[in-house]
Amino acid sequence: MDQVVFETVYRGRQRGWHHLAYMRLGKVWLTLELLRQSGMNLAEKKIFDYGFGAGTLFRYLPKTADLFGVEQDPEVCEEVAARIKKKWYGEVDLAPIEIERWTEHRLLKQKYDLIICSHVLEHLPEPEKLLKVLGECLSPTGRIVGLVPIHERAENPHHVQKVNEEAVQRWAKGSAVVVEKYMEADPWLYWLQPIYTHDAGAWHIVAQGISLGLGLLARLSGPRGWARLGRIFGALTGSLPTQAAFILRKR
Repeated sequence: MDQVVFETVYRGRQRGWHHLAYMRLGKVWLTLELLRQSGMNLAEKKIFDYGFGAGTLFRYLPKTADLFGVEQDPEVCEEVAARIKKKWYGEVDLAPIEIERWTEHRLLKQKYDLIICSHVLEHLPEPEKLLKVLGECLSPTGRIVGLVPIHERAENPHHVQKVNEEAVQRWAKGSAVVVEKYMEADPWLYWLQPIYTHDAGAWHIVAQGISLGLGLLARLSGPRGWARLGRIFGALTGSLPTQAAFILRKR
């Protein structure tokens, strides 16, 4: 992702209502629902988020977990870490990463019980390379949870991969990991997806307003309730899922 766009979306936007935006919360809700369905207990576990964005997911993880993560912007890392540490009981280590030297990062030399990779793989020319490195960072019982956009009705200039289940299986095969679970969900923005390809202008403002309104509804429903409502909404409107979520384990 272009660094200017990244800083516009995340830097300095740490107020509560920013974290309610559906473009953040929708990813978090799907992650939590996938973890619930898989029966993963994250208390006192080591969790690493590769590309944690605004850090919204961290707000919903057990406070006894040890949190680790990387992002491009040093200021974002400092802001998110400072807020989390005020209420956290486990270790918190969020660090900036240089994309040109990403394989050398110190946090990629540790082992984790859970690795999150949300809306990162679609930006990479060779997602297999990242998944291979992340797979080497898993503990013996560790898992990778990945999220990617699917069924995009308009091209997003920041995405270099068109994702479907076949692509995920292909990435896994080339990375020494196995797809343990794959699910498609979140039909809410299917018909509106084209307006979310705009980084500025009137349509960008409209998209932000819709995102906040939908995020408020999702927050009131909770991850499980929102997933149920999504299935009903999709069936009634013909909306296709806009996100895929999957779990990977060592081969």
